[in-house]
Amino acid sequence: MARYFFILLLVASACVTPEQSGSSQSYFDIKPVLQDQLSNMISLSPQIRKIAQIGDSVETQVMVPDSAQWANELNIFFNADINKPVLRGEYQEVEIPSEPSSNLKILSYQAVNKDAGLKVESLKIFYVDSHQDIRKIEATLVEGNALFEGRTNLQLELNEDGNRDLILHKFIIEGAQKMVTVDSVLYRVEVEVLIP
Repeated sequence: MARYFFILLLVASACVTPEQSGSSQSYFDIKPVLQDQLSNMISLSPQIRKIAQIGDSVETQVMVPDSAQWANELNIFFNADINKPVLRGEYQEVEIPSEPSSNLKILSYQAVNKDAGLKVESLKIFYVDSHQDIRKIEATLVEGNALFEGRTNLQLELNEDGNRDLILHKFIIEGAQKMVTVDSVLYRVEVEVLIP
């Protein structure tokens, strides 16, 4: 009898689809968006205005990044990717009908357990009509250990070009790093893409 119960249990568990068990939940995949923008920037080779601030020190630079520099500039945004099997169930997804100050809708992800050691605390996708019509990505990254603590806010903005293609307009990276025996260091990098 116990053997039949065990076989019945195996058959019943095999009939549960991943959707029913909740294990197939996937999150918005930002990697293709970022890869598209990286490709666009490399092919367009636009000039950028970069303002970097660390503490009270501010530096402004106008330059034309090469492909390696573009990859380096956008690399931190790839760290905001939460669409990984190991992270399934770690974030709560909420659709917000529209942002109060604009017509943008928001797909928001918040870490369910902020003490779980996740690198991405939150991710927001701002879009017009569909998740493919993205205008802005915001994320908060956190890291730390016994000696170090850091928090970084990311913002990436896209605009339509003359062909109604989405193109990178601006991105901001700002945050603070704190070591046990040293005061916090505040930093901000703002990059505006200068496409005529």
